[in-house]
Parts: sequence; C-alpha cells; structure tokens
Amino acid sequence: MPPDDDFRHQMMVYYFWSCFPVLALLLYFRVVSYSRYELLMCILDIMSKNVFCMTFLSGNFCLMDTVAAVRTSQLEAEKSGDTKVSWALQEAFLNFASTAPRS
Repeated sequence: MPPDDDFRHQMMVYYFWSCFPVLALLLYFRVVSYSRYELLMCILDIMSKNVFCMTFLSGNFCLMDTVAAVRTSQLEAEKSGDTKVSWALQEAFLNFASTAPRS
C-alpha cells in the first residue's frame, strides 16, 4: 500500500529541512566554495518554499472540501425537515473544526 500524500509532503519537508545543515557542514569543511554554497542555498530555499506552500494549500483545500460536504449534508437534512440530522451534523462539524490542525 503506497503512502498517502500527507505522508509524502511530511517526508519532503523533513528532507529539505535536513539539507540546510548538511549544506552548512559542507561549507564548514570546505567541500564546497562559498559561491557554490550560496547558489545551492538559493536553490534549496526555493525548492523548500514550494514544498511548504504545496503542503499548506493541500491542507486548506482538504478542510474546504470537508466543510462543503458537511454543509451540503446539512442543507439536505434541512430540506427534508429532519432536525435531528441537522443538529447532529452541526455538532460533528464543530467537533471536527475544534480538532483540525491550524495552518
């Protein structure tokens, strides 16, 4: 079973964060020149910012999809006149919103 996208994004974040100190050590031990260090640092910085943005956007879109699905279910329950389902959906959404991670 392949890992899900959230796990992949998390592993990419760990990978990019670990590259920064490795690059600094390469400069410290004079494996790379200062100009090459600056160039690699810029490339790494741009790549890591893209991964961070991708992770935040995917989390926000997932939350928006959940809100839309709950709202649609709530509107359908209100149309049918089933107030128990409507209140249950509102409570489930509030519980989900209180436990959702903040980005």
